[in-house]
Amino acid sequence: MRLITKLKDFHCKAYHGIYAQELQNGGPFIVNIEVTQKFQDQTPLNNLEQMVNYELLLAITKEQMAIPRPLIETVAQSILSQINNQFQDLFQIKVEIVKVDPMQLFDKANVAVELIQDC
Repeated sequence: MRLITKLKDFHCKAYHGIYAQELQNGGPFIVNIEVTQKFQDQTPLNNLEQMVNYELLLAITKEQMAIPRPLIETVAQSILSQINNQFQDLFQIKVEIVKVDPMQLFDKANVAVELIQDC
């Protein structure tokens, strides 16, 4: 049995990018995270200590998004690493960071990176 805990559509303003305008003004981002745990089929899922706490997922995400970096790939890697260090018995972690209409260069299109780690 697999349990997936998700943080979906976390919207924030952050200062990631390689251009001066991005670093000065920041921009909108959306973060999606999926953390998969694998349990025995008959394992009772009634103990918070054995689960991925979504409040901690949000705290990790806010903390890492607040640190300006040139590449969102680096931010995704930092979030993934923090999650992997914080929780036990993980099967897979997915972190997606969406940069919303970066500097209005893509005619209202978004760009995104998704980092996946099998644990």
